[in-house]
Amino acid sequence: MKFGDLMQKFFMSNPKRAMWFLSTMPASFWEKKGQQKVLVTFRESAKRVVAYKKLLKEHKIKIEEIKTFTDFQNKVPIFDKKNYISRYQLNHRCLGKLTEMSTVSMSSGSTGVSIFWPRTAGQDLMLPKYFENFYLQNWDIDKKSTLIVVTMALGTWIAGQFVSWATKPIADSSKYSLTLVTPGSDVDNVIKIIKGIGSNYDQILIIGYPSFIIPIIEVGEKENIIWEKLNIKLWVGGEPTSENWRKYIRKKFGAKPDDLSFLANVYGTSDAGGIAYSSPLSSLVMNLASKDKKLNRDLFNDDILPSIAQFNPMSYYIEEAKGEIVINFLSGVPLIRYNIHDRGGVISYNKALEILKNHGYDVKKMLIQKGYSKNKIWKWPFLYTFGRKDNTVSIGGANVYPENIEPVLYRKELRRINSFRLTIETSEKGEMRFAILIELKPGRKVAGKSFANLKKKYHDILLKRLLRVNEDYKDAYENDSKYTDPVINIYGYRQGPFVLDKKRTKPKYI
Repeated sequence: MKFGDLMQKFFMSNPKRAMWFLSTMPASFWEKKGQQKVLVTFRESAKRVVAYKKLLKEHKIKIEEIKTFTDFQNKVPIFDKKNYISRYQLNHRCLGKLTEMSTVSMSSGSTGVSIFWPRTAGQDLMLPKYFENFYLQNWDIDKKSTLIVVTMALGTWIAGQFVSWATKPIADSSKYSLTLVTPGSDVDNVIKIIKGIGSNYDQILIIGYPSFIIPIIEVGEKENIIWEKLNIKLWVGGEPTSENWRKYIRKKFGAKPDDLSFLANVYGTSDAGGIAYSSPLSSLVMNLASKDKKLNRDLFNDDILPSIAQFNPMSYYIEEAKGEIVINFLSGVPLIRYNIHDRGGVISYNKALEILKNHGYDVKKMLIQKGYSKNKIWKWPFLYTFGRKDNTVSIGGANVYPENIEPVLYRKELRRINSFRLTIETSEKGEMRFAILIELKPGRKVAGKSFANLKKKYHDILLKRLLRVNEDYKDAYENDSKYTDPVINIYGYRQGPFVLDKKRTKPKYI
């Protein structure tokens, strides 16, 4: 085991020691150690992974030429699922033999073909320790009795299993008043659990996909659960969330706007697992940026508020390439300069705090005033994400994103919508039209004249929204509305193009 890994293991084995270590080490320490780990990951993969050896040979890259991190960034090509994962057999992509791997998870099959992701025996040994400190940092599990409800899909999908595996040793340790339940994506069982035992705990932490939270709210209301009386906390991931969604959720659960512990997010993928996690600091930055558009622009170079989290460079080293996320991670299937094709970027801890200070925000002082101790402020870099690049539809030179449309779905007149997709429809003549496909919630039906009226109503609301929030689309629409005017197609629950979603663990927006 490398010295850095031994050091992490020593400090992380004790929560008090870990919190001191995580909060004391300067940003430069994490950056330096992260870069060293990247070089180790590269060399191990170049020596032991058959597929990666072939790929480097194709690009005429010699291991001995990569001596520094600068060499790594300048000479090692960036790969992705298409030109690496899909080209080579699983056995050839593994760090060793497939039969030596401890577990295997699967991607959700959003591309039509499920992909296997093996994990080595020692890969996740430290994960429960990191989760323990994450729970302490965000939700004070040492001071509050906590019911943790995992509502992500279980089975071979990594997210639900990942969280459950990492949390159970913490619950089993008896150090905390913490109970874990794993109903998975069964909303009725989630409600039975919360209704049956939730009131016994100081707080209830619901872990799930953002799109699954609203059905929980709606079914709970039908079962006469008064959400405001329960101290609900949320930890979500797997999908981007809009500012409107966050406001709606806070209102439904009765959470105060400045409560940094109410909503946390995780950025993770089936390729690599959990990569970046919310902290009180990242939650505060997100709150400030949601209210200060100029701050948001200076931090993230965009008018849309992204999801923001922090990551440990010693576990995952994240790069940004042309506005997309590139990860480096030593695992059962090592990923080196691997482009996930999620839109977003990285901002260093020091740079972020400098920008915040220039806007008049002393965030460390603000956190202390809110009751957070210094050992809960970790000097890790920030990762911000806007969602999948391939969730983008381009029409008339304009890019349209799901985030442009999703906020209006919380309006009362659109509440019968379950999910949607953006797509381009091509006629027999080759003419392309921008289309929005809408799936209704279970039990919602429309026919005849009411169907035509509903299509027109949805068209007018969604078009108005796009023209207001997307300047490029507005220009394209004004130049040629024939192809950019959205076609609205409505389907019943799990009907038409949504029938395949029976196998999905979360919504697909394109």
